[in-house]
This record gives sequence, structure tokens and C-alpha cells, in this order.
Amino acid sequence: MLSVIIPVTKEDKRISNGLSSYISFFKENFQNNFELIIVSNGCTDLENNFLKENFNNKFLRKIFLQNMGKGSAIAEGFKAAKGSVVGFIDMDDSFNHNDIKKVIKKVEGKSDCVIGSKWKNQKFSSVNENFDKKILSRIWNIIVKILFGFQFEDTQAGLKFMKKKVLDDIGHEFLCKGFEFDVELLNRIGKKGYFIEEEFIENRFEDGSTFKAYHCFPMLYNVLKLKMLEIRNE
Repeated sequence: MLSVIIPVTKEDKRISNGLSSYISFFKENFQNNFELIIVSNGCTDLENNFLKENFNNKFLRKIFLQNMGKGSAIAEGFKAAKGSVVGFIDMDDSFNHNDIKKVIKKVEGKSDCVIGSKWKNQKFSSVNENFDKKILSRIWNIIVKILFGFQFEDTQAGLKFMKKKVLDDIGHEFLCKGFEFDVELLNRIGKKGYFIEEEFIENRFEDGSTFKAYHCFPMLYNVLKLKMLEIRNE
């Protein structure tokens, strides 16, 4: 079984089309052997009412939180997941569906963990995002490479899947609660000796992201805190 976690925060304009698209995609490619875990994380009344009224079907499970951060939302989804393959994906439905299927099939096979990447083997000009976000992305990538020795070109793309046994091995409690959650997740998986594959995923730019430049400051603080704890425990 496949468990897919979709965190939702202030997605009023995208939630209807995004969920409808995902349900059609997963039904077509994974038949009845999947669950979508929708984590409503400080959503508006409009979004919550939409979830309650329009998506009461057997494929959906819903968790309602009070604005605890994207990382916390994903972690709660991990705890609820029942599948042998578990992952998360952004609500904006910006990734190529064939590439999503390719990532999941690799984890259903021999791969421990596969992460989507907008940057792998790509030039700066070819990445489909606005200029400011691309600059922030490259600065962040340099920082986490220095701190944790990562070789990944993109730790932040909202598409990551892993075997449930990997998730159970690293534990479900995380220090990082926000957008920096991905770094802690990848670091813990790597520290346990599992191999993480980075796969390029074609995407289209979707305006309206909940990530803003000011999120970089708590992200940096939290990864530095994470690194200090790691050094202290060595």
C-alpha cells in the first residue's frame, strides 16, 4: 500500500484542482492500493469546510492541526501512514505525474528513499522558478552541504518517498517543525546508512507558494541548532 501525505496551509485557490488531480492520478496508477493523508495545518475555514464536505471518500484521511509548521504537518502524517511506501507531496500539483510515478515505483522496488529534485543536472536558467527564489535556493543548498556534507542539489523540493521501514527506523519525532524539516529528515535517513537517490522531476512554476523569504531566518537557526545537537551527541 502507498501512503501519500499532502500538507495544506492557505491553499484556497489550489486545493480543489490539486486534490482532484491527485485523486485521479493515484487511482489510475495505483488502483485502490493507496491513501491520501491530507494534513490541514492552520487552514482557513474555507479550506477546512471544503475538506469536510467534498472529499469524504475511502481514499482520503484528514488530520486537522493548528498552524504547527509544514514539518510538523508532515510528521503527523508519517505517524498516521499505513502503507509500506510513505511519502509527501506539495498541494500545488506542479510536478510531472510520470516523474512522480517513476519515483514511487523505484521505492516500491529496491530503493530505500528517493527525493524529487528541480536542480539535479540543471542549469540555473533552466529551473522553472522565479529569480529570487532560485537565488535563495542556491544559498540554502551551499549552507546545508557545508553543515551536513550533503551531495544533493535540492533538499527542499516537496516530493520525497521512502520505505515505511526506513521511516520507522529513524523515528517519528523531529526537532525541525518548518520548511527546514526536509534537511533533518534526509540527515537522519543518511545517518542510519540508507541510500538516498535524487531524481530530477520536471515541474511548472506555480505562483502562490506559502514559502516567503522571511522563513529563511528560522530555517537557518533551526538547522544550526540541529547541527550543534549532532556535534554534542557525537
